[in-house]
Amino acid sequence: MLRKESKKRGNDNEKQIGPSNPIIIPTPWNHLEAGILFGLKLPLLIFKEDGVEGGVFDYGITDVFVHEMPPAKQSKDKYEELKQIFLKWQGEVNRVYYEC
Repeated sequence: MLRKESKKRGNDNEKQIGPSNPIIIPTPWNHLEAGILFGLKLPLLIFKEDGVEGGVFDYGITDVFVHEMPPAKQSKDKYEELKQIFLKWQGEVNRVYYEC
């Protein structure tokens, strides 16, 4: 069983936040929208920015692979990897669309 480390006050893993140590959180809409799609068994493609965690952005919560947000400029190899990710997701979208 996976156990998420808590960052709440009074916990051994408490995290102090402030200008020098910000905390980045997703909006409730991120979880709501992903939850609806997941519940409908529609293909999800999830990218997360560095530091974003919780809910759908946690690894292993869904059967969907969570990808790191790619940089604006990247090598040709990384571009091809990203292209393959999109092609695989597009194939799943097409499969679901034409099966309905």
